Amino acid sequence: MSKASLSRRIRTLGKEWSNLHAKRPRILYHYTDAQGLLGMLKTNRLWATNSRFMNDPTEVEYAARVIRETALEQEAHYPSTLFKSVKHGISEVLEVYEGDNDEYIACFCEEGDLLSQWRGYGAVGGGYALGFQAEHLGLREYKTIEAPEPVLRKVLYDQKKQKYLVRKFVKLLLDWEIFCNNGARKEPRASQFNYAWRLFNWFVSECLNCFKDPAYAEEKEWRLIQYGRNTKAEKFVKTDFRASRNRIVEYVEIEFSRFNGKDSRLPIKTIRYGPTLDPKVTERALRLLCISIGCPDLITVQRSGVPFSGYQ
Repeated sequence: MSKASLSRRIRTLGKEWSNLHAKRPRILYHYTDAQGLLGMLKTNRLWATNSRFMNDPTEVEYAARVIRETALEQEAHYPSTLFKSVKHGISEVLEVYEGDNDEYIACFCEEGDLLSQWRGYGAVGGGYALGFQAEHLGLREYKTIEAPEPVLRKVLYDQKKQKYLVRKFVKLLLDWEIFCNNGARKEPRASQFNYAWRLFNWFVSECLNCFKDPAYAEEKEWRLIQYGRNTKAEKFVKTDFRASRNRIVEYVEIEFSRFNGKDSRLPIKTIRYGPTLDPKVTERALRLLCISIGCPDLITVQRSGVPFSGYQ
């Protein structure tokens, strides 16, 4: 086992993760209520909520549990002292993110007329599904280290795939520690330690926002993720607070000109209104709204085809 071979594994793992999110649908839908729709169209800003304020508080717990359980599978294959050291390091990384997960997320769905989304996020059928051009929804990898741009990530529901990825990263950590402890190293210990663990730290920050329980697979969710801190742990985003479902949540506004060049408009191509809204009144209001923001011919208006009255 050489440093060159381990370095190749590090590059391969980073690329493998990135490739999972490379093939985007043409349109991704964001379900919201009337207040959210007006807020976005009038300001040309997308609201990304702090992940600690998401609707499902168990998401981070689920992903952390997958990592811990998968890491334990390697206990029988490595020396006890080495494994305990790496296990402790993994726990420390997870505890940091579980305690202070400083990422901001805007959620999207591949389906633009899904009953579960109307019920959960579209004002119980009285809301809107905004269809965004996915190619303009964030970068594949951020380019600026001091102030990372938003990245678009596909949510992974397949638990076998989740464990497969975690297993590869955990094995890398264990093998890297063996390399660092073999007595032949020439670099300072801290430098070697950070080389592989830095990648694992990044992986944890990503998969805690991308791993979901298979029960939610119908959503086919993608997430625009704005990291709140840079690689130096410095907070660089400006946050604010808003009311959401009788709660106060922290959020950031995402300006698209930051990574889409000079065009600051939200890349919205269609607006589908919910099944409980009156078609004539709603379409008239939406078309007038599109005219008022200067996009009368750029955004199409559609009616939901879901037979849903809105009553539970």
